[in-house]
Amino acid sequence: MRLPRTDDEGALDDERTEDMEFMTPDEVAGLVACFKRPEDQVLVRVAYGTGMRWGEITALAARHARNPSAGLFELKVARAWKRRPKTHPQPGAYLGTPKSKASRRTVDISGGLWQELLGHGLAGLAKDALIFHNGQGERLVYSTFYDRWVAAVTEAKERGLIADWKYPTFHDLRHSHVAALLSDRHSPKYVQERLVLQL
Repeated sequence: MRLPRTDDEGALDDERTEDMEFMTPDEVAGLVACFKRPEDQVLVRVAYGTGMRWGEITALAARHARNPSAGLFELKVARAWKRRPKTHPQPGAYLGTPKSKASRRTVDISGGLWQELLGHGLAGLAKDALIFHNGQGERLVYSTFYDRWVAAVTEAKERGLIADWKYPTFHDLRHSHVAALLSDRHSPKYVQERLVLQL
């Protein structure tokens, strides 16, 4: 199954033109270990564990993280950060609906990832509070995270935790999630519905 080269229509997290990179689970774990901030570690694990886009993950509020029954944990993708053009009367970022009706979905997560979110402070958040934010409860802008991403990738490569020839972007966590699902013998249909891919 071939993934589209880009499916975020100008998302700021992947502006390169080279081919996508796929990271192994060990490489992702090594990369996570190279982040200095615990909140960044959780963010990267959620991205890899769900395949969600940057704009979807950073729009998650506490009410979107649910434990509906014993052993079942999920994140509801109900909105995403969008950007109005500079010519708009109210330019800049805003919370809107995801890319399509199909993009409004519920993503199952593991018990381990749920525990990560609880350790991140999920239970103490107000229901409308952003799970991932800028430290003041406001939108986490990708450009402020990007330098930390680059530093972690650089350190991981220096430590031999990621292949030296790989140059992964944050969006490659989504690609790597797809690869992990297919390796676990999930059907292409399941992968399509989970990540809302064009097949």
